This record gives sequence, structure tokens and C-alpha cells, in this order.
Amino acid sequence: MRVFFRLFFLILWILVGFFWLLFFRTFLNDVFFKKSLTIFGKGFISICGIRVLLKSGSVSKNTNNTVIVSNHISWLDIFAIHSLGIPAIFIAKSEIKKWPLLGVLVSNAGTIFIDRTKRNSILLVLEKCKNLLSQGKTIVFFPEGTTSDGSKILPFHTSLFSLFLDFSRPKLTPIVIQYKKLGKKTVEPAYIGDMSILDSIFKVLKSNDLEIHVEILNSVTTQVEKLSGDFLTKRNLAQIVRDRMMTII
Repeated sequence: MRVFFRLFFLILWILVGFFWLLFFRTFLNDVFFKKSLTIFGKGFISICGIRVLLKSGSVSKNTNNTVIVSNHISWLDIFAIHSLGIPAIFIAKSEIKKWPLLGVLVSNAGTIFIDRTKRNSILLVLEKCKNLLSQGKTIVFFPEGTTSDGSKILPFHTSLFSLFLDFSRPKLTPIVIQYKKLGKKTVEPAYIGDMSILDSIFKVLKSNDLEIHVEILNSVTTQVEKLSGDFLTKRNLAQIVRDRMMTII
């Protein structure tokens, strides 16, 4: 019975978020819109019966012109990051747009989608992101390119790291997300394999005592600036970031 109560309120909360974006987004100033993202993320996570814990690091009051790199385990990741007060625009695969309700919601929240069937999609995404960074926005992407069970960090795709190399050196901040239950790592929220999004949602809603542990690592900007521009490539930048994140996992 608890599952259906959670599902009912989750659908209701998603609809509230959708209509809020639809009718009020154009009237909201940037500060208030960022606060509304935090409120929505906290509500979403709470309805799912989950706690988000910031285990280390802090959310900077100034996230302008920032690129955040995160590992990816679940569809919950986006809402967990928003719940911490990080007013980010996410880069995601275009398949998400087909998700029931959630797809419409994240589309209207400004998510930038990569269409893997189109060869020029990454170039269009990079151009959009550079424009947003020039406006002081915060961009989050998941370089693994897919979700994992959280036991390790998968190899990184390097294309989006050019946001740091080809732009005016924004802050580059890694985030590590882990899911735990009663103090131990759990794969219950992991959206992996052939699992459908609805199956994953029901699995999460059935669970109890789930926690999302988030660690915000120090910016790697200073470290990479020690390298000569001639030697700093997307590949070694991605490796620097991944190595840093692997120390947490």
C-alpha cells in the first residue's frame, strides 16, 4: 500500500512541477527559478522515501560558469543534485524524452539532449553549453555515457571535456554519488541492464532506508592548469577527473 501512496504523490508532484514550469517559468527571475529547482528536487527525493546526505565538500554560493562531472547510477541522480541547491542544467541522452511524465518534466526544465543517432549532435550540444556558460550557468554531465551499479566508475567518454579546454576555463568540479541502505552500498536504485524506467521506479518506491551519499570534490582547475596547454587533451583531462573520483569509490 505504501508503494501506491508514494506513486500517487510522486505523480502529483511531477504534475505540479510540470505546470509550474509551463505557466510560471517565463515570469520567474533566475534566483527564484534556481530555488524552485531545489524545492522540487527535495520534494521528489522525500516522496520516494530517500535521504540525500552531503558527505564531503560544500555547495558553493557561486556556481556561475561551472562544469560539474558526476558518475551516473540512477534517474534519481538529477533530483539528488538539484536537492542540494545546485542549480544546474543537465546534459542527457535523448531517450529520456520518451520516459512517461519524467521525460516531459526534464525537457521543460531546460535539459540539453544528445541524440546519438545524429553525428553532429555533440557539436550542437557543445555550442549550446558554451553559450550557457558564457551566461554564467552551471552545466552537469555524466561522462560514463550510461548508468552503472555504483560499484565502480566506468571509462569516460571525453567529448564533453572540451567544454573546459575550448572555453574560458570554467570551474571543473567532480561529484561522486553513492547509494546506501543501512550503511552499506546497494544496487536497488541502479537503473541498469534491460530494466525499464517503470520497473526501476517501482523498485525504488518499494525500498526503505535508502540514502544518497554525495561527495563534492575540490575543483581540478588548478591541477590541470599546471599542465602545458600543448599537452592538456580531453583524454588526459578526463583521466585526471576519473582518477580523482575513483579515490572515493
